[in-house]
Amino acid sequence: MNGDCFVVEDPVKYHISEYGTLNFTTSKEFQLQAMNEIYHRGPIVVSMYSLTPEFKQYKGGYILRDTAKYPGTTHVVSLVGWGTDTNTATKYWIVRNSIGTHWGDRGYFLVERGANTYNIENKGAWAVPVV
Repeated sequence: MNGDCFVVEDPVKYHISEYGTLNFTTSKEFQLQAMNEIYHRGPIVVSMYSLTPEFKQYKGGYILRDTAKYPGTTHVVSLVGWGTDTNTATKYWIVRNSIGTHWGDRGYFLVERGANTYNIENKGAWAVPVV
C-alpha cells in the first residue's frame, strides 16, 4: 500500500440502536469502563496517534510500549479485548486496526494498557448494532 485512498463502491451499511462515550477522569476509570463495554456490548472505538515508525512497522508478537507524549490523535481503531502477558505481567489491550489484515498480526496489535500509549486511552465510544 502506498497510502492512497480509494472509493468503496456500494459500501455495506450498518445501523445502530444506541451509542455513547466513555466518561472518565483517570486511567483506571477508562480501563474499567472500556472493559465493561467490551464485555457487555462488544468492541469500542478509540482514537490514537499512529505516525510513529514503531506503529507503522508493527508485525506482531510483542506489546507496543511508548511513553512519549504525542500531539493528539491521527487514526481510529477498535479495542476488542485485553490481557496480561504471563512472562512480563505487562497489561495490554487487543486492538483491531482499520486498514486490513495485511498489517500487523493479521490486522491486530497489542498495546500496553494503563499507560495511554499513543494517546489510545484518551477517548472511547460504544454503539449497539442493529442485527
